[in-house]
Amino acid sequence: MEGLLLINKPKGLTSREVVNKVSKSLKINKIGHTGTLDPMASGILVLCIAKATKIASLISDYNKGYIAEITLGMETDTLDSEGKVIKKGPIKHITKEKIIKVLNKFKGPLKQQVPLYSAIKI
Repeated sequence: MEGLLLINKPKGLTSREVVNKVSKSLKINKIGHTGTLDPMASGILVLCIAKATKIASLISDYNKGYIAEITLGMETDTLDSEGKVIKKGPIKHITKEKIIKVLNKFKGPLKQQVPLYSAIKI
């Protein structure tokens, strides 16, 4: 078996765990994914099997889209929803227009600093 396999990764599993489960159940030795999805994220994980692993980096370079949910007025020690709440308070003077203005800064190419708690080391 070779080619691409699209998996709808559920929350709670790492991308590596999904690869391992698929590898074991389909008895495939040469398999990898084209980009890590955080364990708390769900979404499409592209798996490359056998000769298709050679194009994994090409697939990784394609644009990606994300849908996110945010909670305002709270900060955690890990800067995500899974950490311990270290600061909580009312949000004042926040309008829909201000939120849209901030979110628009995330459109297009940007450099991202990897959080301290991230699985990514590069």
